[in-house]
Amino acid sequence: MNGPAPAASPTNWEWLEIGIASGDVLVPGNDEREHIFYFVRADRDGLMTRRLLAFTTDPRASARRTMFELLDQLCGQNSDWPLVADAAEPALSDVDPPVRRTAATLLVNTAEPDRPWRR
Repeated sequence: MNGPAPAASPTNWEWLEIGIASGDVLVPGNDEREHIFYFVRADRDGLMTRRLLAFTTDPRASARRTMFELLDQLCGQNSDWPLVADAAEPALSDVDPPVRRTAATLLVNTAEPDRPWRR
């Protein structure tokens, strides 16, 4: 992405789709990644996070894998992110083993210690 920051706004999602499909959102220093981190830091449970969570059920396993990896990187040292934990839990039964593993790691990193587990 070569445009200025406004081109990567939460109302123009094409850049996000491209970054997820290519995996570029996982590359440190990448413009798309920087924009995602900026918007999520500004509002942790806001529009950007909710848009990212939509990709956790994408029909493409590669997009789901990329999204769970990105969400895990976004949580960093800040655990206790219930919105993200709620999205990770159903992926524990994903058909793709790498998606399951990445979702399990994310769930451990984001769930509250006393979280009731759903079956």
